[in-house]
Amino acid sequence: KDHRRWIKASKVALKILFPAERRLCNLVFFGLSTVADLSFTKVCRGCTIHLLNFGDAVANGSHSPEQLFKILDVFETLRDLVPEFESLFCDQYSVSLRNEANTILKKLAKAIVEIFMVLENVIRRDLAKAEVPGGGIHPIIRYMMNYFCLTCDYRQTLEQVFEDHGHLLREYPKL
Repeated sequence: KDHRRWIKASKVALKILFPAERRLCNLVFFGLSTVADLSFTKVCRGCTIHLLNFGDAVANGSHSPEQLFKILDVFETLRDLVPEFESLFCDQYSVSLRNEANTILKKLAKAIVEIFMVLENVIRRDLAKAEVPGGGIHPIIRYMMNYFCLTCDYRQTLEQVFEDHGHLLREYPKL
């Protein structure tokens, strides 16, 4: 579970390591805020880009229904770390890192919406294929009920995503 390690590493970096580095830069370059900001950005830029690249890879990766929970976990983590990004990378030298974090967050939200659009088409296609003998429950219905039960843990996040990015549903082709 690479995304679980990424979640832990991101939280440690943005809540512990980077704030300590920011304090150290401010202390070492006391009275020289521009130098402190530049030093902090140079020290933390590589690690931050590495962390953001993982989020970007998840957003650009497979949008299959099996990936939904991984994408939701990465989305929630990045969303919850936005305040840290805003406070740590608040100077002119690191605005691109802040912007990149917000861009990736939007890409993750879009990926979540796209997965639900794929699910809708899977349901339409599979239900149209064949009837269940004896009037039983269609296997896709059973699968989807289990799937949607698992999404209940992410209810608030999904509400936020669809509120902010629901317009994408109108643009997606239906089968």
